[in-house]
Amino acid sequence: MGHIVGVRNSWYPETIADSLRERYNAAIYATYARLFMFPRTYAKHDMPNALPGLLWVVARFPAVAALRR
Repeated sequence: MGHIVGVRNSWYPETIADSLRERYNAAIYATYARLFMFPRTYAKHDMPNALPGLLWVVARFPAVAALRR
């Protein structure tokens, strides 16, 4: 998926915080790819599971909407 949305596949985390940040970034990239790619195109590629990122986007939506007002 790195060539599609720019995930750094060759980068290795040095700390636990780096590892968590990389997992978060990968989940969000997969989510945005799932949201904005046509289903047929998404199905043609071996993409990671977007469900954790989708849940995070849905869970934080009320807070983001409240802050934008």
